[in-house]
Amino acid sequence: MRILKTFFIAMKLRIYQKLIILLFDTIALFLSFTLAYLARLGTFSHSKFLFEPYIYMASLMVCIWIILLIISGRYSLKEKSLFNESKIVFFSSLSASTLFPLLFYFKQDLFFSRGIIILLFIFSTLFLFSISVLYKKYTMFQASKNIGISRMLVIGAGKNAEKIITNLLKTQSIHKPVAILTPYGSKKKEISGVKIFGKLDSLERIFTSEKIQELFLCEAVEHSENLASFCQNKGVVLRTSLETIGINHSQIETETIGETTFLTLQQSPLFGWGQFLKRLFDIIISSFILFIHSPVLLFVYIFQKQNIKKVTFVNGTNTTFFSYTCSQKTKYINFLLLLISVLKKNISIVGPKLLTELDTKLSESRFILRPGIFSPETNIKTETLYIRHWNFFTDMTIIAKALFRKS
Repeated sequence: MRILKTFFIAMKLRIYQKLIILLFDTIALFLSFTLAYLARLGTFSHSKFLFEPYIYMASLMVCIWIILLIISGRYSLKEKSLFNESKIVFFSSLSASTLFPLLFYFKQDLFFSRGIIILLFIFSTLFLFSISVLYKKYTMFQASKNIGISRMLVIGAGKNAEKIITNLLKTQSIHKPVAILTPYGSKKKEISGVKIFGKLDSLERIFTSEKIQELFLCEAVEHSENLASFCQNKGVVLRTSLETIGINHSQIETETIGETTFLTLQQSPLFGWGQFLKRLFDIIISSFILFIHSPVLLFVYIFQKQNIKKVTFVNGTNTTFFSYTCSQKTKYINFLLLLISVLKKNISIVGPKLLTELDTKLSESRFILRPGIFSPETNIKTETLYIRHWNFFTDMTIIAKALFRKS
């Protein structure tokens, strides 16, 4: 009972911490709206764009923004990396900053300042991510002082267990390994300073003496259902890694089929809605850029129509674009013409490298995607990993790196 009481106290502490973060997020969002208004207009008494209706609509938007953050998992009690926190912050800020002018115009029937939208996105992203960093530092400090931690018993002493224990201690996670038991014995005495207490026959004794709050199964164990029953009877959490059940893949989802829950191994997020959303992204970005530069394309079409080049890509499709010498201006023109090929569904903005059919070093998984103007890498292994772990954040990173190299 004492162990359960300690566990619930730790959970309450995390709940209070998340509520405090929610409060700080709310303050940060109001501050972002205020600073964006002030930075754009320079005064709180602008005659054509009054602050009072603006901050009123901002309060409505903050409520929607917080709901977006809740749905995206920002206030989940589960531990998250700063990378995952940054994705939540980025996409919530992008979504809310885009939605706000629509909401404002709908309610106020007033044209909205584009500069405020950009400033709002910048300020909100900066403030929310800063809160995430500070909270991460705070939890690491707590873990170093053994405050609010969850005491973990690790089952296994192999490479998988060693990797997990080392990472948890290195990152000062709130899940702290304090003891190790091995299913079949081990010559080791400890792993990264965590003592190995023997075999599983010592489970009951170690559970009590070390005040264990959760078990982490890092090695395949016979009769693992007995461990599950033990954890249920003691009221503690049982965790296991994918490697323990022979899966080394990040695209794992839970799926309920016929009232039975399964672990689903998804080969790529691009199977299903992912491919549709990627295509929608290609259409929106290409159409927007081409619309802005349409006079240039019209000029090129009139004066360079006779100078065209046909290329066959890895997916067997053909497309045409004009060939030029490698000057900055002609690279710019070629880029615009490649965007036309994106709209024609021959290529994508981000995808495997633009290769001809003569290239023999092809991976079957690359045919999931069309060739891309921007490529993750030139080697097959990296491009295969890109397909398996695709997301919009990765695409934006690849585009940013490519543009930075060319600038």
